[in-house]
Amino acid sequence: MACVAPVLHWMHAPLHTSAMQLVLGMYRRNLDEVQMAYDRNNVFARILRGELPCTKIYEDQHVLAFRDIAPQAPVHVVLIPKGEYISSDDFSASASPAELAAFMQAIGKIARSEGVAEDGYRILANHGAAAHQEVPHFHLHILGGRDLGPMLVRPGA
Repeated sequence: MACVAPVLHWMHAPLHTSAMQLVLGMYRRNLDEVQMAYDRNNVFARILRGELPCTKIYEDQHVLAFRDIAPQAPVHVVLIPKGEYISSDDFSASASPAELAAFMQAIGKIARSEGVAEDGYRILANHGAAAHQEVPHFHLHILGGRDLGPMLVRPGA
């Protein structure tokens, strides 16, 4: 809270609740960005630059899709935007309309080409530490080819 404290002391008066929430919200948002900053040496950035190999299954101007190296289902594809986006939140707020459209259209194209569109598939994206996002480059997983079970472990199971 070191960043917020000088603002509070400078004013020498209690902040109105909504003003305090605004200041704290800006602080938290900046802290989140610092904790998960874009790393140009992350594995997906290196794949995009051709420094690391991948088994490419789809590519266009805005996206790249490749097989996951540790598949969790018969079909397990990783889809990434080519731009430098940290998370789904960053991508949805900052990507161009063309990038957003290309990403969503790629999901369907990949599902159809991998033969999972008819029987069903799961798309999964983790955002932030609590969701165990491991790579600071927005990506999602397309999984299918078998019954994937429930989304999360049910309480008491």
